[in-house]
Amino acid sequence: MDETQAALIAEQMSHANALLRADVEALRRELAHYRELTNLRLGELEAVRGDHESRLRAVNDGITQFKV
Repeated sequence: MDETQAALIAEQMSHANALLRADVEALRRELAHYRELTNLRLGELEAVRGDHESRLRAVNDGITQFKV
């Protein structure tokens, strides 16, 4: 193997390394995006659950007061 072939292989490996790094970075950004969406959805679900609990308590209190 001469220097030209070694340089070509080194350049190819460098290019492959750059492509892999770009793929990993894209995956990290995508994961961060999905994490943010998941946190937003979870927050919405928790808010809805709290609203349902409040409504159930209000109905329960209303029924209890009506019976008394």
